Amino acid sequence: MLLGNGDLVKMRKAHPCGNDLWRITYVGADIKIKCEKCGRIVMLDRPTFEKRVKKIVEQAQSEEA
Repeated sequence: MLLGNGDLVKMRKAHPCGNDLWRITYVGADIKIKCEKCGRIVMLDRPTFEKRVKKIVEQAQSEEA
């Protein structure tokens, strides 16, 4: 799975605030994501993240030009 900073992902379970869309803010051995509704930041290890993510809704624009 190709991930990048700024990507919008949909998780399998909703956050307690009722939202299931998260913005990726850090990619490495761990993945840091921020809830689009309430702003909560969560850091997950990569295997856990890949198991919990449902799909990539929107990919951020890369600056390779």
